[in-house]
Amino acid sequence: SDLTTGIHEAQQARLLAQSQHDEEEQQLKATIADLNLKARREDMGRERALAALKQQIAAMEAQQEVVRASLDDANRALLQKEQQVTKLVQDAREEEWGKQQSVESARIELEQRILVLERQRAELETKLAAAENTSSRKSKRSNHGTGYESDDDSDGETASLVHGTARRLQEEVGR
Repeated sequence: SDLTTGIHEAQQARLLAQSQHDEEEQQLKATIADLNLKARREDMGRERALAALKQQIAAMEAQQEVVRASLDDANRALLQKEQQVTKLVQDAREEEWGKQQSVESARIELEQRILVLERQRAELETKLAAAENTSSRKSKRSNHGTGYESDDDSDGETASLVHGTARRLQEEVGR
């Protein structure tokens, strides 16, 4: 009976130890399950935070793209304006140069015309002086009783014509 009691007590102790072991195992499984659940929740929270961060990054990238496109548009518009202004300045310079060339050509033409008119005036003054000399000599001859008088008054007409032409030339040069 001592042996039976010892066996019985050993079985009781084993059953008690088994029961405690099973209970501890259940507690450990529950703790592990709780920790796994907590880890999953934390992972899900991190994944949500990561997803939110990814969305924020995507939104920022989209905004950056909009800003970049807007900046590119502004740069293109500015470049186009600069090109327009450059063309306007160039056109204005060319127009001014053309006007200066036109004025210079007109000035040269007028100077040449003045030279021609002055030369013609000098020639006419020379002819006038010659005509006046001839007329003066004729009148002296007729006053001295030479009996030489012209049948026509062509020298007087020439002098009158020369005087009128000289006056017109002086008026044109004066303009």
